[in-house]
Amino acid sequence: MTTVYLRDKSSGRIHGGEMTEAGVLLTAEGCNHDAAGEYPEDDASDAAFAAAFVAAWNSYSRAELAYQTDALYKPTNYGEVGRDWDDHHGGGRFGRGAPMPDVAEDLRQAISANPGLRIFFANGYFDFATPFFETEYTVAHMGLDPALAKNLVWGYYPSGHMIYIHPPARKQLKADLAKFYAESLERH
Repeated sequence: MTTVYLRDKSSGRIHGGEMTEAGVLLTAEGCNHDAAGEYPEDDASDAAFAAAFVAAWNSYSRAELAYQTDALYKPTNYGEVGRDWDDHHGGGRFGRGAPMPDVAEDLRQAISANPGLRIFFANGYFDFATPFFETEYTVAHMGLDPALAKNLVWGYYPSGHMIYIHPPARKQLKADLAKFYAESLERH
């Protein structure tokens, strides 16, 4: 991709379905799209890891847990599972439904109703599934009483969406969660 493309054709933004001068299809998800460039044909966030995870799970569940089944394990079965999801969320601050799942208002209500509730947010600096700073932005705009901000704990990791894939990030996440759990238990 050239500087000319970014400056003159994309307004500095890369949107899914755009073509570079070389005819390369750009996608926000970084995954393969159908011939029209409209719908992802796979999930790039797990394409490199799914086979290893499925093999590890099958080995563990059968050898360690003695679980036997002929059923096929499908790690990301969005076509079947997602088919019945209701992606609209009613209510909200303004009484309107949201066009996609947005549980920020539910979270605000839960923390407000239970001031002892603590929330840990784990953030990968290179996360393209839930972009970096999106969580901070959402939480900052959900109308939480500032006195309850002490209940929110933030962790930041040199990783993508799957923090546990990067060994140093996984180690830090484990330490941060252990501290979070211990502090949460001490409060009660």
